[in-house]
Amino acid sequence: LGAGNAGANHVRTVYSKKFGRLVGVLVGIFVMLVDIGKGVFIIYLARDILGFSEALALACGIMGMAGHNWPVWWKFRKGGKAIAILGGVLLALHPLSALLSLIPALIFVFIDRLFPSMKQSSGFVPFAAVPAYVIGNIIFQKAGIEKFELGAISPEVIGMLGATLLLVYLRRIDAEWLILEKQPSKLKALWYLLIYDRATPDPPALFRRNMAI
Repeated sequence: LGAGNAGANHVRTVYSKKFGRLVGVLVGIFVMLVDIGKGVFIIYLARDILGFSEALALACGIMGMAGHNWPVWWKFRKGGKAIAILGGVLLALHPLSALLSLIPALIFVFIDRLFPSMKQSSGFVPFAAVPAYVIGNIIFQKAGIEKFELGAISPEVIGMLGATLLLVYLRRIDAEWLILEKQPSKLKALWYLLIYDRATPDPPALFRRNMAI
């Protein structure tokens, strides 16, 4: 339906239009929790059941994100955008650091609600949340908080966390490719994809009709 994206936010928007705000919000929350659960389950299976290292477990999480973005049963198109599953991966790896990464996310969401003229800059959330996660992990390690099993974050893990953001960004390009091609300035369009999660600074008509939700 709509743009065809299977992610929680798009599901909420479409179902709100068809069945009302309450139904849209409830269905969106359900989809989000399932997507978060996928990330948690992948890390739990890889690290805690199969005994993989943290780096290898994170690599499994990245593969899960890729499958979420480009599902094989939809001919590698119209999947989600991997934000919720990325949150699940981080939550399962180091819960306290993941909670700290929510701070920039909440800040951007608050800015969007308080200043509508910002044009939904919450698209930048994952690109701020992952660095916050890394900083939090380092801080908690230096503070000696060992009861949370926060191992020292390695260069390999930091590099793979960067790969998760690359997957998020590539999915945005894929979703907006037809619009991106028509933009006179491709660099501006790529910047808008980073900040707003779309190739133009203005939200689509379907989104504008549901901005009050």
